[in-house]
Formats: sequence, C-alpha cells, structure tokens
Amino acid sequence: MQRLRALDRQVRPALLQLPQAPSDEPGEHMIVSAHVRDALRDGAAVVALESTIISHGMPWPQNLETARAVEAEVRAQGAVPATIAVLDGRCIIGLDDSQLERLARLGRERVRKVSRRDLAAVVASGGHGATTVSATMLLAHAAGIRVFVTGGVGGVHRGGQDSLDISADLVELARTPVAVVCAGVKSILDIGRTLEVLETAGVTVATVGEAEAEFPAFFTAASGHASPLVWPSEAAAAAAVHAALALRLRSGQLIAVPVPAEHAAEGAQIEASIQRALGEADARGVRGPDATPFLLQRVAELTAGASLRSNVALIRNNARVGARIAVELARRLRTAAPELAPVVTAAAAAPAPVGPLVVGGTAADLTARPDAAGAGLLLRTSSPGALELSAGGVARNVCEALARLGCRPRLVSLVGADALGDLVLRASTDAGIDVTAVCAAPRGARTATYTALHAADGDLLAAIADMQICAQMDGAWVRASVAPLLAHAPIVVADANLAPDGLRALADACAAERVPLFVEPVSVPKAAAAARTGALAACAFVSPNEDELIAIARALGACVPAALSAEGSAAREREVEAAASAVLAHGTHTLLVTRGAAGVLLASRDGAQPGGTVRHARYAAHAAHVHSTRGAGDSFVGGFVGAWLRGADEAACVHAALAAAAASLECDAAISPALSPELLTTWVAHRSSAADVWHPE
Repeated sequence: MQRLRALDRQVRPALLQLPQAPSDEPGEHMIVSAHVRDALRDGAAVVALESTIISHGMPWPQNLETARAVEAEVRAQGAVPATIAVLDGRCIIGLDDSQLERLARLGRERVRKVSRRDLAAVVASGGHGATTVSATMLLAHAAGIRVFVTGGVGGVHRGGQDSLDISADLVELARTPVAVVCAGVKSILDIGRTLEVLETAGVTVATVGEAEAEFPAFFTAASGHASPLVWPSEAAAAAAVHAALALRLRSGQLIAVPVPAEHAAEGAQIEASIQRALGEADARGVRGPDATPFLLQRVAELTAGASLRSNVALIRNNARVGARIAVELARRLRTAAPELAPVVTAAAAAPAPVGPLVVGGTAADLTARPDAAGAGLLLRTSSPGALELSAGGVARNVCEALARLGCRPRLVSLVGADALGDLVLRASTDAGIDVTAVCAAPRGARTATYTALHAADGDLLAAIADMQICAQMDGAWVRASVAPLLAHAPIVVADANLAPDGLRALADACAAERVPLFVEPVSVPKAAAAARTGALAACAFVSPNEDELIAIARALGACVPAALSAEGSAAREREVEAAASAVLAHGTHTLLVTRGAAGVLLASRDGAQPGGTVRHARYAAHAAHVHSTRGAGDSFVGGFVGAWLRGADEAACVHAALAAAAASLECDAAISPALSPELLTTWVAHRSSAADVWHPE
C-alpha cells in the first residue's frame, strides 16, 4: 500500500499538468483518405484502428487476414473503418487495402513501433511506423475521429511502483478525448495499479456488460478487479461519450469489452501460461520494452496458438461493439447542437421525473390524398393530390402524444443511419420526445416507412409498411436495450412491431420488474403473431380494434367467427363481447377495443388471475369532423396512459383517450399539436355517467 501511494504521488503531478491534445487541421505530414474524409464530412460513424497489431502482433499472412476481418466487422455495423499508420514519412488516416497489405508484408523488421514520442522522428526520416494506442489516439483526434478500437491497452507494469514503467497509453487517455474500446488490460500488467492511475488521471473507465461486471483482463472476462462503471449496452456507452464531448472534457474514455463467451474456456489455460511466462521473464532478466513482446510470444508457444485465436476473436468482437458505439454516437451528434455546448443549470442538475417507456416502431410516414375538389382517386392512372412526409410509427406517435400531454415519456426504438432516420429524430425531438434511447440499427438497416393512401374524406384506403428494421427489435435487443431501463418506469407501452420473441422478452422483463405493460397490436397479422407468443397474457392493457381482437381470439384457439356481422347489429355486439371474454380468459387484464364511430368497448376481469368475472362497458366516441384517421389510435393510447399516470379511474382514462383521438381526427398531423398538460387535467377531472354501466357475464 505504501508503494502504491508513492507511485500515486509520483504520477499524479505529471498527469494533472498534461498539455491539451492538438486540434490543428491535417498538414503536409498527415493524409486523411478520401473515404474517411467523406464520412467525417457527412457526419457518418468512423472507427479508428491501430496498426501495431498488423506489423508486430501477428505473423504473415494472418496479420493481413485479421486486419481485413476487423475492418469488415466495422463496415457490417454501418461504420467506416480508418486504420492508421505511417508510410513513407506520412501519417495515413484510413489505409486502403493495398496499403494494408504493404504494411503486413513489411512486418516488424522494417516497420517501427510508433508511440506519440516517436511520431516526429519517423515522419522526419521518411520511415514506416505502426501506431500504438497512444499514437493512434493522437492522430484519430487530429482527424476528428472520436471512437478507436484496439485489442488491449497498456498499463502499469508489474513492479511499476519501483521502476515507474507506465505505458504511454495511460497518459494519452488522460489528455486526448477519444473513446478507446478494448478488451481491457493484459494480465501480464498490474491491473489494479493501472486502474488507480486512470482514476487519478480522471479517465472514465467502464465495462460494457451485465451489472457488477469485473474489469476484463484481455484473455479473460474476470480480472479480480471490479469495473469502476458498467454500461448495459452500446447505446449507454455512446450516451456517455456524447455527454463527455458536450461537457468538453479533455480526457478519453476506456470502454472495456469482455472476451466472447465461446472463448472464455480458453482463458484459464492462457492465464496459466501467462503466469509461467512471467516467471521465465524474471528468470532471464527480460525487462523494459522487451518484456511485452517476449511474454506474448512465449504465451503463444505455451498455448499452442490458443492465445492467438482468442486474440483474433476478441479484437473482432471489440470492432463490432466499437462500431455500434460509433454509429449511435454519430446519430446523437447529428441531432445535437452544432457546437455541443453544454447546458448545466441547477434545474438540469436535478434528477428528472421518471416517465413511461414507449417501445417499438419509429417510421417516416408518407401520406397521399387526392384533391377533395377533384374526381377522387383514379385507378390505374395518376390522381391530383398532395403528399406529406412526417415522423410516424406507432410507438413514436404514442410517445409524442404522451410528451405533448406532459408525461415525460422515453422512446426506445431503432432507426436507420440514413436521411429519413435523421428527419424522424429531429421531428421527435422538436415534439418533446426523449430520444436518448433510440439507437441506429446495426447491419445497415434502413429507417422504417409507412406509405398510406387516404380517400378525400381522410379515411384510409390502403397502406404499405416497410418495417423490416423492426425484426432487429428481438429478444436479445430487448434484454440489452430495454430491460436495463425498466427498474423505475411506471408503465411500459409497446407496439407489436417488435419481433415476436422481442415482445415475449419484454413481457417477461416487465413481469419480473412488476411494471404494467400496455400493448397496441398495430395490425391484424401482428396482433395474431403477438397472441401466439403468449405475451398478451402478461399485459395489463391491450388496445385492439375489432378485427385485431378477432385475430387475437382465433390465434388463442377461441371459437369466434372469422368475420364480424354487420355493423350496429346485435349479433356483432355479441361476437365482439365473446371474443373479448375469450382473450381475457387467457390472462390479459383489460381490453380497450376501439370501434371507430361506435366508440370503445372496455372489457376487464376481476382479480389478478384468469377466470375471474368479466365486465363490459361501452363508451361513445366523441364527435369530430374527420380530417385524417392516421394517428387516432395512437392518440387514444397516449390519452389513456396519460390519464392513468395521473391516477384517474377507468372511466376518466377512457374519456381522455377518446378526447385525444378526436383531436387527432380533426387535424392534419397524426398527433394533434393542441394536446397539452392542461387539456389532460381537464379530461381527468371529467366524470362520465352515460357509459359507466357494467354488467357481469
């Protein structure tokens, strides 16, 4: 402990007085390749990659194969790779494939390992250099790249309390604002003292993983040292990096990623070999800059190549995670104020009230309508009319209704890294929606679109929904991106745009956290798919229309007609009530069956368990001059949940829902901009008596 304190006293003054990293434009000695320059100019995600692993970390040709594979992993997540090296005395930001191959063939004999201290000398001599973590960070920052992926970072060497042998990587992390994604610190180093030095330097250190994760030790997920911070997802990591940039913190972030689970079994073997190699190094007197190359080579020999295989796997995994962080960070930066000026006030410092989570589809809506004064819709030819482009998606629309009603909702969704995604996010932010949990989808998916054709009177004629991106909102996504946000949510609202296993995972997570779940079925096919997962049985509320209700009941095996009888008939009323009772018998607590001009049927059961007495109540629709029906159902859900959050009874909640739907029907927008907290207060205070007649079955 005394030696550790002595090390801290020696290192602290140097770290606290470090100069700021340069931010000058690239000059004659630095070349930013065209593909990287274009990506940076367009605000796309760019990931910096070091080159030491190519020239010094692996033999030919595996070094080139690995370099190409790592770049491919970055591209697969929607980001642009930028491998950095010095060739012929010039710092290249973004090697092309021929340059990658040249560097790989030159190898350690003709390429110098370059840290910050070596850059000027190698450039001046016109030589070749493979950049270490510190040099790569420096050059990435100079080019404007904010995320850098590597294998592992250096640290305090064993015995560093005596030798002061401390990697330049730690000093660079203290002064250069670049996020470094890695597999932690190699166990050949003193991990505990490394973390102490990083803490002294004010460097954020976090692990992407489950709560209470240990800081990884490169080949193994466990180092015996608790991670200072744990972020549950790439989105959470990107949010932290974005906040650091907004606050203008001049230090980097160290983001650790545990080795993939399928390689964890090799960790014990590799760790034993590391300890043996350390003993051999001590016996032979191998120290200083020769120690790390000796140890890595000896470990590779002792493990018969297992360490090399694990090394390649973890670097590729780091690239996947780092690229996802970069994509999400780029999205946040595109939607943020241009200068990232921080806003830190007393009000902002206070914790914001926790609002509902809204999970599901976010889309760009294209709505076409023929001119009312014309001949209407003409088949097999063009019709005069108008086309509107706006932000949409069921979950996003519900979230907007709740935001306008003052309920502080948070949207959890996916968009593509494209122009439509940017449009939707800007519009959502303008509407008061918290989009900090909206992520850019991996694998190059495009933003969802909903193209609707309406009649001149505003009623929907047909629509095409391109919601392929929603397939990525699966069980794994829910567990990584939604479940960590549930702990303090008063209610979760989800649409059935989630992949079926995603909706099932959400229902399970809500049940585990005892958070009420409200599901909007979206469409007949998705309603049936949701029912087949069993997720609706765990719902507090489900809001189908009549056709969706029938589809749910049939999917659950109930004997109900495939098509309903004529509107307004007594037979239709019996069919709707029977279908509602069948659904409630499977576990759902309350159904809000929307019926257009016929109003709403609220069906509920007594008690927490299926099989209780079922009650029905009918509520008349509010009078409205229909301009468009496209956002009425979403507004209905927003109004109901908003009133429920105020503690209103069911009658007042339904009244608020119908009032919000009527406001939507009467305007051009999917969600009426007239919605407000004051209106919600008025609706909650309303006590309807016309429809509050319950009758048991």
